Amino acid sequence: MNSDNLNLMMFITAIIVGVVIYVNCFAPSHQEKLISTDRLAPKPLQTGFKINNYLEIPLRISYYDPLMKKRIDGIEVNPNSSKMVGWSQITIRKGGRFSFEGYLDRNKMPIRVLKDYGVVNKNQKELNIGMVNTRELFFESSVFKGTVYEMSKIRIHNRGKIPLTFNGHIFVDAGCVYTYSGTGDMPRGVPMGIVLRNGEGIYEDFKIMRPITDIYYGLISEYKVPLYSGKSYLEPGDLN
Repeated sequence: MNSDNLNLMMFITAIIVGVVIYVNCFAPSHQEKLISTDRLAPKPLQTGFKINNYLEIPLRISYYDPLMKKRIDGIEVNPNSSKMVGWSQITIRKGGRFSFEGYLDRNKMPIRVLKDYGVVNKNQKELNIGMVNTRELFFESSVFKGTVYEMSKIRIHNRGKIPLTFNGHIFVDAGCVYTYSGTGDMPRGVPMGIVLRNGEGIYEDFKIMRPITDIYYGLISEYKVPLYSGKSYLEPGDLN
């Protein structure tokens, strides 16, 4: 064997040995490749839809799917609790509609307690049911000074499907607004700290701790709303 052939064989052997060393020592393993791929892979989408029940009664919820043209019944959510519903059960679509029945008495059939809710955002991730919200009283004039201990009146909005009573003498029909000016033969205003107790047991007791003009019962939204939000800009003379 001449020297040229010997040099060629040595060169080829060196290349083979180098490749083997690289594969065994430096090349990423199959597991490392999977880890690297996992890091680059997009995070999985949310696998369910969250329903929050703010009422004091259990709810039975139905959903109408406009694409499949079918109704899914029997989604039950306990009072003051949340429930995740899998996409295999319902798929949120624009034009979809939720209906709500509440158990005022567990020994009786549930009844419609709130208005239907129509989906307008197909990317909606949750639904907040039966919220209470108020509009705060704010005085525009700098002439007014001192602390407000009494409101001349408040408007109670019932956004639900059944009449509501409070404190045994306040009656608000379904879908209506009641202006409350206090108790007694001569209305004397609504004192700060008054507690509104719902006779049907649908809503929890609400103690008014800030001056307000309006209170809304039975709000439904994809977003959670705070108890106190929004302001009514009034002059002191507007209180009477």
